[in-house]
Amino acid sequence: MKKIFTICIGLTLHNISYAQDLLCESSYPEFNQYITDSHKISKYGDIKQLNKFYEDHAYSRLFKSKHPNHTYHGGDWMENKEYQLTLQFQQATTKSDKYQHIKFNLQPPKANFISTVGEVCVVPWTSEDKFFDKTYISQTDLIFVRNLNSNQWRNFVYLGIEKPEDFKEFFPDFPKSIKLSAATANGQYATTNQVYEISTNMLKFLFKSELSPAVVEEINNTIKDAEERLKVNGFNE
Repeated sequence: MKKIFTICIGLTLHNISYAQDLLCESSYPEFNQYITDSHKISKYGDIKQLNKFYEDHAYSRLFKSKHPNHTYHGGDWMENKEYQLTLQFQQATTKSDKYQHIKFNLQPPKANFISTVGEVCVVPWTSEDKFFDKTYISQTDLIFVRNLNSNQWRNFVYLGIEKPEDFKEFFPDFPKSIKLSAATANGQYATTNQVYEISTNMLKFLFKSELSPAVVEEINNTIKDAEERLKVNGFNE
């Protein structure tokens, strides 16, 4: 009986220490600053500054050595040249008068735990932005990960279209009991409806012309792929 009592006391003290190690809620000022800086650099910085910001803060960058000449972006490991081109297209839009960030809000964490990759904090995020005169209210989960040695936080934006093998690589022991939310915009999946609207408007704006049938087909194929990935991850059923 005494041994059992001692074990229970030990577990209790361990849990108290474990809880004290969690820094998620006290780090919200840092999370808010991260998003503020991200918008500021995207709007007023250059590609070099934007690349450095993501290199310093994006969680997926820690896995680049396993994917030579590729960068993780938008749910895929893409070739660096393709990624840089994508970034240039995006920033050309955000720097124009066709884009306006209005406000964002971080809600209380839906999950916070210590894992093999460090402290994990899942933060529901809402953002209000205007693209091409249309206002989008977007929602998704931001996954912040803290290195337990350096205390540095890095960020992963969950979209809902991540390949299971990629998510497993990033978060090998992510609890199945935690239900993440796929990204939405105005109540619809952001990786389908929003992607179509913004992509077509953005390309028309950048190229100053209507889209060719081949480009429209490519956009539609991208959306179909996103719909299938959503299903694999338990969404859009």
